[in-house]
Amino acid sequence: MLLAIAPVLGFNFYFPFVVPDVLDSAQQIERLLILRSASFMTSAYFTLRYFLNRKPLSSVSPILVLSNFMIFFGVISNLQNDVSIFEDPSKSNWVVLLVLVIFSYGLFRIHTKDTKKIFDKDW
Repeated sequence: MLLAIAPVLGFNFYFPFVVPDVLDSAQQIERLLILRSASFMTSAYFTLRYFLNRKPLSSVSPILVLSNFMIFFGVISNLQNDVSIFEDPSKSNWVVLLVLVIFSYGLFRIHTKDTKKIFDKDW
C-alpha cells in the first residue's frame, strides 16, 4: 500500500532500484507494455474461465496467473530486444523476472495447498 501512494509523494520505486531516474524512458515503456499485456491476458483468461463456468480454485489464483503472464511476456520482451542475462542489472529486466519466478513458485505452493483444502470435503 505504501508503494501505491509513494509516487504521489514524489518517491518512485523501480524494482530493484530505489534511486530516482535509474530507468530510461525506453525501459519504463517496456515494463508498462509487459504489465499491460499481462493484465489483458489475465482478464481474458478469467473471462474465458467464467464463461466455461469454472471459478478460481483459490483466492491466490488471480495473482498467480498475473505473475505467470508477466514472466511470459517479460521473457518474450527480453528475447525480442536481445537483452543479455549478463548485462548490467540496470539495463536488464532479468533480475525482475527471476524475482517474479520465485514469487510465482511461492504462490503456486500456496495455491495447491488451498485447492486441496477446498476440495477435501467434496470426496
